[in-house]
Amino acid sequence: MKKKLAIIGCGSSGLITLKYALEELSDWQVVAYEATSCITGCWGRPPSGFVSTSTKYTTQFACYPLYDARVHRNLSANAQTGRYPDFFCDGQYGVYLEEFAAKFGLMPHIRLRTSVSHVEQNQEGKWILRLSCAQDDQGPDGTLIVNDTAEFDAVVVCTGLADSPKPIDSPVPVLSRLDRIDSIRNQKIVVIGGGESAVDVARRLAEPSRSNQVWLSVRTGMRVSPRYHPIRGVPSDFLRNRLLMSFDAGLRNTIGQRFVEFRMRCERLLNWLFPANDHLRDSSLDETQKLRNRWSWLLTQSAKDSLFNMYHNKSDDFLEDVAQGRIRIVGGNSNPSYCNYFHFGSKDVLSVDPDLIVPAIGYRSKLQQLTLGKAELKDFYMGVRHIRFDGLFAVGMTRPIIGNIPSISEIQAYYLVGQLSGRFAAPLDIESRHRRNRTELERRFANLDTSNVYPVEMFPYCDQLAREMGCFPSLANLRSPLRYLRTMLSPATTMHYFHDRPMPSDTAPIHTPHLLTALLLLLKPLDYIVRWTRRTGR
Repeated sequence: MKKKLAIIGCGSSGLITLKYALEELSDWQVVAYEATSCITGCWGRPPSGFVSTSTKYTTQFACYPLYDARVHRNLSANAQTGRYPDFFCDGQYGVYLEEFAAKFGLMPHIRLRTSVSHVEQNQEGKWILRLSCAQDDQGPDGTLIVNDTAEFDAVVVCTGLADSPKPIDSPVPVLSRLDRIDSIRNQKIVVIGGGESAVDVARRLAEPSRSNQVWLSVRTGMRVSPRYHPIRGVPSDFLRNRLLMSFDAGLRNTIGQRFVEFRMRCERLLNWLFPANDHLRDSSLDETQKLRNRWSWLLTQSAKDSLFNMYHNKSDDFLEDVAQGRIRIVGGNSNPSYCNYFHFGSKDVLSVDPDLIVPAIGYRSKLQQLTLGKAELKDFYMGVRHIRFDGLFAVGMTRPIIGNIPSISEIQAYYLVGQLSGRFAAPLDIESRHRRNRTELERRFANLDTSNVYPVEMFPYCDQLAREMGCFPSLANLRSPLRYLRTMLSPATTMHYFHDRPMPSDTAPIHTPHLLTALLLLLKPLDYIVRWTRRTGR
């Protein structure tokens, strides 16, 4: 009898796991369950006006590359359309996922409108799934719910992270479901949070047609990075290469913070030194751009915590709403009622008296609910394999501090399927490795609830998985000094881990100016000293 693998949830994580499972586990029966009638997940059907924060090039799957690292933005002075052609806009990512599913014949293996209420392991080590299947029927509501069970040898949970608004005790009404935003009009609203989700929510609420008054409450600052960088007008993703990623994390984030501050102070100089075209050399800043830059600087200067020095908020369009007065930034609440707030960067108090509070802080996985409290994200080695329950895996549960979930999910899927297929063996010392990883995670992200969220920097994290699989893009694996050099300097991508396919670095443009590359090489000896000091404890 064939072994059986269940994948719970589609979207980007479930689809990529299904693709690799069908490809490598030919002697297994693989089934994916999706509760809705749509395979694209929440990011495949975003609200109108959505723009991804990572480029198409870095978000696409390495096994289905449709986009290159050339810049497609029109920088002419009169360009009014196509502001973000290098990013997924509106429903474009959903179309990409649908084409991906069709390309690899995934649909016959997906059970739509089938939810999994919970999973449990029996005494024989098999996984029992409790299913609820919606079927068309002639009943009063048009559907018939059929309950069933199914037995599997392994289970991969791909349900992703759900918004988990911070509980607030306030006489002011609190919006706990973000899907109700579009119905809110003519209200005074405070959105609490400084992440990309929070500023996106604030932008939607601040649309002029809604006639809302919107405040954004930010207790500490944030590092706001533009989608398109002043250097040559390229996406910021395209300046992040493996040479930069090779530095010690602490040193890398220090360098990054200093460079962000330099970029804000000297943006026009960078435009002039490294222009995308001659038009940028003559550009001048209007009042809106000046106010955007001022708030970007204020928010970055307040982000002195190590976490916020690391985290980039690339939903930078909200600064335009701030500059034009549609969103007002305040500090944290000054009293428990959430009616009064500190002025940002000041101890002075502002009376807001909002009609509604929208907490946009925090994410959680559904693992505890799905496993009846027996499995938590903190018990998964590298956020992928449970250290005690054999055959229980998770994909897409990591929270990228820098990076994107779909690309990380592909490496996770390739990793777990490789273990199931025997392509490589799981570490024998997995429990001790897990303890070391947890200790380091809690040290680096002390201000986050790491029992509920697994925060990662995308490429350093994926590098760890790649080293265990033996596909890290080292000089030995790439077997060519020229290819290795181009891989280090071209835009970083997860395609670098798949050496049996055409390498994008063979043809990808190198956007980082030679001057900045030279500066990084000059700093490399310092990186070696920092690493040696950490290892020896001196």
